[in-house]
Amino acid sequence: MPTPTSTRRSSAFAYAPVTAALIEERLFAHLNLGLAYDFVDGQVRGTWGVAGEAVVFGPLTAVGEVYGRTGLQPFSQIGGRATLIPDRMQLEAVVGVELGSPASDGWVSIGLRFFTPPFLGS
Repeated sequence: MPTPTSTRRSSAFAYAPVTAALIEERLFAHLNLGLAYDFVDGQVRGTWGVAGEAVVFGPLTAVGEVYGRTGLQPFSQIGGRATLIPDRMQLEAVVGVELGSPASDGWVSIGLRFFTPPFLGS
C-alpha cells in the first residue's frame, strides 16, 4: 500500500486561459493550453482544458469541463453553481471521472468560492 508521501506528485505548470462570453453573458466558453513539468519523472507535458458555463436561471449556473495532459487519460466533470452572495460567494458541486475509467473511480466535490475586490485595477 503506498504511503501518502510516495503518491504525492510535485509539478510546476503554466497555462494561458481564454474565455468568451456568448449569448448576452449567459453562456461562457473557456479554453486553456499550457505546459506542466513533473519533478518526479522529469516529464514535460502539454496541458489543456475546455469548459462551459450556462446560466440556468437566477443564481444557478450549470458547469462542465474536460481537461488533461498529453499522453494521459483526460478527466471530465459536470455540476452546478449557486450564487449565495452576489459578487462575493458561490456554492459549487461537481461530479467527475477519469475518462476510460469505471464510474466508481469518480469523485464528488463540494466547495465554496469566495471573491475579493480586484488586486490591481478598479
